[in-house]
Amino acid sequence: MANNMSIQVIKKGSWDTIQDNGRRGWQHLGIPVGGSMDTIAAQMANFLVGNSHREAVLEMFLPGPTLRFSAPALIAITGAGRVTASEDIAVDYNRPVFVAEGTTLSWQPTATGRIAYLAIQGGWQLEPWLGSYGTCLGVAASGWQGRPLQKGDVIPFRSSIAPAERLQETTIRSLPWKHTLSIDKSSPIRLLPDAHLSLLDDHSKGQLISSSFSIHANSNRMSYKLVGSQLSGQRREMISSAVMRGSLQWLPDGGLHIFMADHPTTGGYPRIAQVIAADLGRLAQWPLNEPVHFEWVTREQAEELLLEQHAYLSTLKNTLHLRLASYLTGSK
Repeated sequence: MANNMSIQVIKKGSWDTIQDNGRRGWQHLGIPVGGSMDTIAAQMANFLVGNSHREAVLEMFLPGPTLRFSAPALIAITGAGRVTASEDIAVDYNRPVFVAEGTTLSWQPTATGRIAYLAIQGGWQLEPWLGSYGTCLGVAASGWQGRPLQKGDVIPFRSSIAPAERLQETTIRSLPWKHTLSIDKSSPIRLLPDAHLSLLDDHSKGQLISSSFSIHANSNRMSYKLVGSQLSGQRREMISSAVMRGSLQWLPDGGLHIFMADHPTTGGYPRIAQVIAADLGRLAQWPLNEPVHFEWVTREQAEELLLEQHAYLSTLKNTLHLRLASYLTGSK
């Protein structure tokens, strides 16, 4: 596929993959949904550059990669971390930014979260697999060759604007508006009871809510292992059953883990709780050194919170798209 608009990976990051909203409808064949870990930050990156919420983004666990642009582009960076351009110029998060041809961007971690997102106006020039651009590890037709980015990779992108005219002699130019999302570390992660909660003894049920946990450093896109209280109760042999993102499993050693975006389609350990959908992105970004607390909510509360989140994203999309369209047509 010939394309002179691309990014080149100068240095690979911890785990950098192409992601979108996920690949739904194929779990019965053992194909995971996948998708962006922090769906709010990923969608906001797309909205800032005028893309659809379904467009793919580059998801980067921090520390992230060093990337070089072969052509001018309009980008947005969201999520956690900090990024610098050529000549050590700081690049703003949460706003549209023009970058010039030859610009190099490098991502470093901060204490505010784990994952950064890069959206490019027009999106990536890739072919979908089963209706999604997201990376499914080991499937070469998905994402970028079915794997995380490596040094030397050249990823083509599409664009329908000509930002070079607006850059003049600068490496980057931030557009004059931004929208900031913050991680609420003061509120507990909210849970719904799942099928096997009754297997825990009363003391462990109390510990789940009263104790603090932390996220193990080796946690990844498949699951977040929790460090903290060991829970006890009634053990029994179980048949593997369907699991979903946010399923909180009680492991044989008494520990807990939470399935994340790349979870398998089935699991054989007790499912004691389910993280509500509205809190999955917040959990994905949770800093490793911050304690995690849980609290129960009702199904009605969980549904209301998710509806509020969807309404917020719809309003955000309309606002940011209109602001960008106005700027690009000269009505600043």
